[in-house]
Amino acid sequence: MKNLFIDYILFTLINIFQLLNIVLIFDRFLISHKRKKQKYKICWILYTFIITFLLVFFRFNKMINALKMLYFLYYLRFVPLIWGKYKISFKSIMITIFYEEIVDFSASNILYILSAIIHLEKNFELDDMLVLLVAIIIFGVLNLLLFLRRKNIVAVRFVDLKNLQYIVITMVLYITATVEIHFWLYEHNTYLRVISFLLMILIGVLICSIISFNENKNKTDSNLFLLNESIKKMTEHYIQLGEKETELRKFRHDIKNHMLVLISLINERKNEEAIKYIEGMSVLIEKTKPRFDSGNYIADAIINSKYILAESNNINLNLSGFIVSEEIENIDMVILLSNLLDNAIDGCKEIEGNKEINIYSVISKGVWTLTVENPIDKKVEINNAGRGDTTKEDKKLHGYGLINIEGVAKKYGGMMKIKIEDGKFINKVVINRINIE
Repeated sequence: MKNLFIDYILFTLINIFQLLNIVLIFDRFLISHKRKKQKYKICWILYTFIITFLLVFFRFNKMINALKMLYFLYYLRFVPLIWGKYKISFKSIMITIFYEEIVDFSASNILYILSAIIHLEKNFELDDMLVLLVAIIIFGVLNLLLFLRRKNIVAVRFVDLKNLQYIVITMVLYITATVEIHFWLYEHNTYLRVISFLLMILIGVLICSIISFNENKNKTDSNLFLLNESIKKMTEHYIQLGEKETELRKFRHDIKNHMLVLISLINERKNEEAIKYIEGMSVLIEKTKPRFDSGNYIADAIINSKYILAESNNINLNLSGFIVSEEIENIDMVILLSNLLDNAIDGCKEIEGNKEINIYSVISKGVWTLTVENPIDKKVEINNAGRGDTTKEDKKLHGYGLINIEGVAKKYGGMMKIKIEDGKFINKVVINRINIE
């Protein structure tokens, strides 16, 4: 009974750390989108532990047939919970099996090496302890990576592979582990064991390089996407400017005739008709004016394109103040304004009622402060880095929006600050080293 009790404790701890690791991987490294309503989460957690306890009981009582059937369910014990928590489908099975296999592969290799060095006797309890050890180590490594990412020391995320890629890598791990069993337990050839050990390390390095990537590369891809989109928008903006210029030329061409009509009306003392005629001319003049005139043609192009997008979603977009021109590189202006306004527009899409985005630009004593406000009606978590967790479907791309904004601010010796106040989401960017004569 003592051994059974120890097994229960070991498997409970294994489940806890494995569950924590899988949630960390899905939440923080794969950036999976959570379901709005996570039904039966507690039930699936209970299901996980019931499957585990039955496995321990069958194994302890050497109920081989029942144990074989239960091993399959045990290997997939986290899948229902993952299905209920995230918007994923069949891939959740592949991801869960893949990370389970990584833990087993690591634990079995540690066991083989220890068995060869100190002649350990292989048993279930030792296997369980090593699996627990690996799960704890992985938990520590994942949290270390998160800590380093918050401190901007290292930035790593995991690649969401295709189903076939998960299957192939999992099979490679399983076959390699099977071969290593023969080398370490039955074949006493030192040369083959060394080769097996090196193979294990190389496979580990290869897998790490496949499933992880540096955020800087993804940020670059995101920036290139934004730049391509912004170039399209600026092209549209210049086309619109050309159309306005054509209208202005037509107006200038007809201005003499307009003036003759006005003089005639005034001479005939038809003042009311003259006023109406002037009002009609004012409408024509208004059409030739640019919608935004911030002092920065790049900023005007971006804001104009976002204004059209906002207007199509019944969102008002207002600009107050002037935007610096020569002190900020065009690429940084595109990244800054595109991300700020995309986030604000997406925030407005999720609410009902009055939708208004306000842009405030203030330049004072060499400091440029750009603030974008949009209404919000739900709680947004502000993490330790002062960033709000994205709620967008495409987290792999949009999750970098705030990081990119902050990166531009830091480039010019500034900072980004987010807060929620009076039902508004306020993103303030402060940029230093602005020389305004």
